Amino acid sequence: MNTALQCEMRRKSIHLMMGVFCMTLPWIFSSPWQVDLLAAISVSILLLIRWFTPRFGKILHEVKRLSFGELLFPVAITILFRLSADDLEIYLPSVAILTFADAAGALFGKRYGKHLYYTNAGQKSLEGSLAVFLVSTFITFTLGPSGDLPNTLLIALIVGLIATMAEGILGAGIDNIVLPLTIYGLLSFLNELNLIELLSRIGIIFTLSTILFAVRRITTLNGGGLLSVTVFGYLCYALGGSLYLIAPLTFFAIHLVTTWNFPKLKELAHSANTVAAITLPGIIWLSLARSSTYSPSTCLLGFSLAFVAQISLIHTATHHHLNKPSGTLACLVKALLVSLSSWHPIALAPPIAVRWLGPLNRVEQSLLSFIFSLMALIPIIK
Repeated sequence: MNTALQCEMRRKSIHLMMGVFCMTLPWIFSSPWQVDLLAAISVSILLLIRWFTPRFGKILHEVKRLSFGELLFPVAITILFRLSADDLEIYLPSVAILTFADAAGALFGKRYGKHLYYTNAGQKSLEGSLAVFLVSTFITFTLGPSGDLPNTLLIALIVGLIATMAEGILGAGIDNIVLPLTIYGLLSFLNELNLIELLSRIGIIFTLSTILFAVRRITTLNGGGLLSVTVFGYLCYALGGSLYLIAPLTFFAIHLVTTWNFPKLKELAHSANTVAAITLPGIIWLSLARSSTYSPSTCLLGFSLAFVAQISLIHTATHHHLNKPSGTLACLVKALLVSLSSWHPIALAPPIAVRWLGPLNRVEQSLLSFIFSLMALIPIIK
């Protein structure tokens, strides 16, 4: 057995023990504050171990990658305990997937991983991701919400697919908090859907995955970036409906055409961080469409404007990178195409404005595109 696998096994053994203990918490504690206190004590002890790094600390940190997973694990558990409110059909699978699927993916990937891809988390393998999918699906099917067999099976498949993608995208132990909260949200939401709606969710994941796999060689996105696009596409459909897929799919098509036309761009490598910077303003509008008092047309316009601003900013940055003229007309055409889902004359404003800007970093790009999208709230535009 190689050293890397031995280190991973020791680390995951602690992860498994913590997870199994946390699955018993609903039978041990009756109040959330008790779990909060336990989590606070656990984090304090783990911080001391991280700081002083005694022999036990080496077990946690001998795997040579940046990780804060052991600190985020107790935080995730206390949040889940509060959110689930004694609903074991949500709490147990959320904790169990974090405990067993994550460990299965890491260990199986280390031992048998041959087909590799790259994400923010570093090197991953298709074999490890398959282990995460199988374990997550089985756990959800056996411990998750009970109901009609077809519905239960479809819910398990959707949770397994999204959990696999989330685990593949995330690094530095962040999956220890994002993964269980994602499972909690999925189980809470999917349990309300009928068979046809669940089938449509499976269909959109399969369609997006097939498209993105087919074009993987002509995009600058790495494996994590492609997984992120798939998850975002699912969110667009699940939270907003089919109209919310038009802007991001048009945006991605323009990206493919641009990369195809300019081979120099293929030297670039874009990860989940890039996808997050592009999609975050849209995710805010998706959340507003789901939960706010803003009208559906306002939220769709804001969502569309966010992507119009993003395509304009990226167009400007790309032309600067290629040392080409600004291409104002091409920028306007791209903006109009992206805005097809909720076309409005104001969609021309972002490309006209940002053509004077130079390249921006990801945070500036995301913030500026969201600011542009707020034009959807101006009363005169409605």
